[in-house]
Amino acid sequence: MKVVLIKGQSQYGVLRCHIDEVEKAFTARGDSVSVIDIQQPGVMANLAEHLAAQRPADLVFSIGIYGEFTDSAGRTVRDLTGAPHVVLYVDFPLSHFARLDHVPPHTAVLVIDASHVRAINSYYGPGRFAHVGLCPLPALGAPQPLPDSAEAFLAARPIPVFCPMTYYPPVPEPWKDYPEPTRSIIAEAVEQALAAEWLPPLEALDRWFAERRLDLSDPALREQMAPVRLQSVLINNWVRDVRRQKLFEAAAKVGLPLSVDGNGFEHIEGRFANITNLGSGDTLNTQQQMGRSRMVLSHNANFGEGMHDRASTAMIAGAAVISDTSQYLRDHYVSCRDLALFRWQHLEEDLALFNTLLDDGDALYAMAKAGQQKAMQQDCWEHRIDTILTAARAAAAR
Repeated sequence: MKVVLIKGQSQYGVLRCHIDEVEKAFTARGDSVSVIDIQQPGVMANLAEHLAAQRPADLVFSIGIYGEFTDSAGRTVRDLTGAPHVVLYVDFPLSHFARLDHVPPHTAVLVIDASHVRAINSYYGPGRFAHVGLCPLPALGAPQPLPDSAEAFLAARPIPVFCPMTYYPPVPEPWKDYPEPTRSIIAEAVEQALAAEWLPPLEALDRWFAERRLDLSDPALREQMAPVRLQSVLINNWVRDVRRQKLFEAAAKVGLPLSVDGNGFEHIEGRFANITNLGSGDTLNTQQQMGRSRMVLSHNANFGEGMHDRASTAMIAGAAVISDTSQYLRDHYVSCRDLALFRWQHLEEDLALFNTLLDDGDALYAMAKAGQQKAMQQDCWEHRIDTILTAARAAAAR
C-alpha cells in the first residue's frame, strides 16, 4: 500500500513528531510511505504538484491540515492523488470551523475525543463527511527503559513533578459585550461546564435550547442557530483556561513542586513559590525532560472523553502520570495503579494526595512501570493504524 503523509507546522513541533511516528508505523507494516513536508522550500507554494506526483496512492493522511485544500482547478487532495484523504483534528473541531466547513464530503474526519464526534454530527447533521470517528492521539517517542529498583528510579529522575503545557493568562470574558440572548446563553453554558466534572462545550450550550424545547434536529433551526452554536469555541477555550489557572493555584496551595515547560509562563514569573520555570522547549526536549521526571502532570484540555498525548508520552518515557480524569483514561487505565487521576470538583484534596505520593518511591516506581507497560500495549501509533484504514475505506466508498 502506498501512503502519503502531509507534514505541517505546529506549536512546539509536536504534530511534526506525530507524522514521523505515523511514518514509522506504516513503514513497519511494509507499506510504502511518502512524506510531503510543507516546511521544505517551495512545497507549500506548489502543493498541488507535489500531491499529483504521488498518484496513484492508496491513502493520504494529515493532522489538522489541508482537508479543505483545492488547487486553481478546484481539484481536492483525493482528486490529485487518487486516494482517500483522512484528516485527524486534534482540538475541539469547531475551533477549525473556517477550514472544516470547506472540507469536501468525501473526506474522512478523525478526532481525539468522543464528544468531538458528537459535536461534528450535531452541528452539521449526519452524513456531512464520509466518516467521523474517534482516534485518541497516542504517545510519542521510544520507551525509556526503567531501572531494576525504586532507588535507582528516583536517583535517575531529579525532577519531582514535570508540567509541560502552555499557560494562558486571564482575559476579560469575550462575550461580555455580546447582544442578548447570546450573552446569556454563553454565560449559562460556561457556568454549567465549570460546575460539572465534565460537560462538553457544545452540549453545555445546547442545554439552553433543550430547556426551551427548541429541537436542533430540525435543519432549519439548526442553520438559524449555527452562528450562536459556534460560540461553543469560546466555552471550550474559557473552561480550559480557567481550569488550568485553578490547577496552578491549587498546586501552589498544597505545595506540589512543579517544573514547568511551555509558552506563557513569563506571565506568572515569581507568583507561585512552588513553580520552577524551565523555559519553553520543543517536543523532543519535553520528552527528554519527561525521562528525567518522577511524575508528569497533565491537563486534558477539555478532552473529557479522550486523552491528551502528553499523558501517554510521559508513560512511555517512564514517568508516573497525574491527569484530570477522562472517559478514555478510566476505560483503558486503572487509577492509582497505572496513573493517578484528579477531579476538578476535589482539586486541592487530590493534589494534596499526590504531594504525599512523592515521598513514596516504591509506589511511584510501581506506577511508572505499570503505566509504561499499559501505554506500550495500546497507545502508540501502531495501535491507531487500523482506525485510519477504517476511515480511509469509508472515504473511498463515498
